[in-house]
Formats: sequence, structure tokens, C-alpha cells
Amino acid sequence: MTHSRRDFLLGGLSTGAAIPLLQGSLWGMADNIASSGKTLVVIQVDGGWDYFNQIVPGYSPEYYAARPDIGIPDKVGSTLPIAKSVAEKWPVFAKPWKDLYDRGDLAVLNNVGYPNPNLSHFQSQARWGSASPGTDGWLANYLRKAYRGPQTIPALEVSMVTAAAFEGARVPLIGLGPSLLGFQTDPRTPADNKVEVLALEAAASTPRSGAANLLYTTNVMRHTFGIISLLRNAARYHRPRVQYPFDRMITPFVLRIAGLIAQGFPSHVIYLRLGSFDDHAKLADKGGTTGKFAHRLGSLAGNIKAFLDDMKAYGKSNEVVVLVHSEFSRRFGQNGSIGTDHGHGGVAYLAGAPVRGGWHGKYPDLTKATKPYADWYPDFGKDSIDYRRLYATVLEKWLGVSSKLVLGATYPTLPIL
Repeated sequence: MTHSRRDFLLGGLSTGAAIPLLQGSLWGMADNIASSGKTLVVIQVDGGWDYFNQIVPGYSPEYYAARPDIGIPDKVGSTLPIAKSVAEKWPVFAKPWKDLYDRGDLAVLNNVGYPNPNLSHFQSQARWGSASPGTDGWLANYLRKAYRGPQTIPALEVSMVTAAAFEGARVPLIGLGPSLLGFQTDPRTPADNKVEVLALEAAASTPRSGAANLLYTTNVMRHTFGIISLLRNAARYHRPRVQYPFDRMITPFVLRIAGLIAQGFPSHVIYLRLGSFDDHAKLADKGGTTGKFAHRLGSLAGNIKAFLDDMKAYGKSNEVVVLVHSEFSRRFGQNGSIGTDHGHGGVAYLAGAPVRGGWHGKYPDLTKATKPYADWYPDFGKDSIDYRRLYATVLEKWLGVSSKLVLGATYPTLPIL
């Protein structure tokens, strides 16, 4: 009597505790995976987002001269106050930023950048990704040089493409969809794929004794199945406890992060790249409060606020902070296509309940703007915030590691945590 490969695999299932495993949930396998306790969520906004329509200098005649079509008028229905001590205003579409700021959960970092700025997307993204040109990513250095925790996957990317911040390290990329996560089966026998995986599950669930190497292998497999199950199901079956403002380019990814954290997935860093804010043409409709930029920024801010509210509802608000940045800002004046070209000196945010919210740094002095305004942008100067100070702050005060070890130099921290 001959036996097929499938007979062999199915026969193997009968030797282990396969039926209870298959009838139950793989979540039980991950019960002993400890939560990370603190999570840094980094949202990289690709394309270079606009600064001057995001935080509006309604007092500035130069602003309205530079943006006759897309400037936001400082009036009820168009702008919202930030604080009594702050002359600038929120645009009305950034109300979620205002709500976070008003409750003390948003730190606004003004005029963030680096010396000798590069206006290329790729070069500037690479620069933000590392502490200095030509070096590995700052989060790769964190993982290789500073992280000493027990987690199997201390960092995770939920983006569609990898980030320069992880250059030099191997980090799972799950943005292409949870259905792609799993074991690689034999492509020559596709009919047996499910049976192969079931056989592995059965082997992973079978109690072992005796040889140490056999016990170790079984535990590793069991742990691996638990990790895969969490990655696949945390987002798919996440039940938000607040309403998210749905945007197909943003919300599914933010919900995936929410599901992972709500279920205690053991990563200290979760990274998301979103875009694009590269608005060379038609940045806004007349009056600035509607159009592409207003829609995208409102969706992003709204989803971040909903995410933080969701984490609060799950009892996780004190375990999460969100760092939001872009590779650069736009030029001061509109161009001939009613858009703006690449500039420097933008805004970044740190959000979450543990954050010491407030207004940090100085808004650019627009009286120094020179004509043609479509060419002018703030250079890096004494009033600018070096982006590496943000990194040093979250490394030292949130992740609890030496920023000098990670960044290769000492950068003063900011009073935001």
C-alpha cells in the first residue's frame, strides 16, 4: 500500500493535540507574550507638508501677499485660537489638533529641521531617517545598540514601504496586508498548503519533554504561531471604542496599530509612512480651508485623535505616544500652479497622554521673508529645532535608553515628556 505526502501529513496531525487547537483560537498561544508597556508610534508624513496653512500667521501681511489665493483668512469659520500667548491660529480643518492641544496632549514643535537643508525628498527623508548622512537609521541603531528587552519583535512597520529609520536592521513590514503573514509552504504542492500549516500547528501545540533541543524548537514554534496570529487578527478583529473619521489612505493603517496595541502586541516602536503631501499644484481652494491639503491634514489629525481616544478607552492611554513629522515644509509663497514648492523648516508634533503639551520653539519671523515669496523659506538658524533633539527626547525619556549611544552625539532633550 502506498501513501501520499498528504496521508503522511494528515497522519501526523492525529499524533498531537490538533483538534482542540483547530477548534480554538491561536490567541491562547500568545498569552505568555508580555506587553511592551510603552510604545512609540512614529508617523512619517511623506511629501513635505505645508507649514504656513497648518499653523496660520493671520497677523502677517506678508503671508497674505505671498498666498493671495490659498491664504487662510483670520476670521470665525476659518481659524481657531491656539492659546492666549500664541499669536498664530489653527486652521478650522485642524480642529483635532486643537482638541488634543487644549487637553494638554499635544506638543507643537516649531521650525524643525537640520543645518544645510536639502530640498530633495529622498535626501531629506534619508537625513531624517538617520542621525547624520551616510549612517544607519536611528531606529536601527536603537535596536542594535541600545535595546536590551526580551521582545521577539521590538519594532514593527505597518507601512507599504520601508522607512530609512530602520536602515541597517531587519524589521517586519506588514503594511501589504495581514493575509500575507504566515509560513512559506511548498509551491510545488499547493493543494497541501493548509495541511502543512496544520501539521506545524499540531506539532507546536503538543506537550514535549526530554531533549532540551526538542523542547526549545517546540517553544519557538508555539511562540511564532502566537505572533503570527496576533499580527493577522489584532487589526482584523479590532473593535474601536470610538468613531474614526474614515479615510482609505489612513484609517486602515491606524486601526491596525490600534488593534496591535489594544491586544498587547510586544513592540516598543511601531512605524507608519503616509503620503503624499507634495502639493506643487492646487494645494487649496480659494480661501485655503478646503481642497487637498485641508482634507488630508484634517483626516490625519482626526485619525490620530481617534486613535488616542481609542487607546484611552482600552486603558492604554499612558502607554502610547505618537511622533508625527515630515521631511520638510513648503515655500512661503504660492507658485503659478496655486501650489507650493519644496522648502525647509516645518512643524512636528508629539501627542499622547504622557506628553507635556504646549507650544515649543519659535514660529518663523515672516518680516524677514524676501521676494519672490514663491522662492523663500526659513533657513536653519538659532531659533530652529534640530530634529535630532526630538529623537533624543523620545529615546531618553520614553524608551529609556542613551540617546548618545543611538545618535552618536549628544543633543539636548526637549521639555515635552
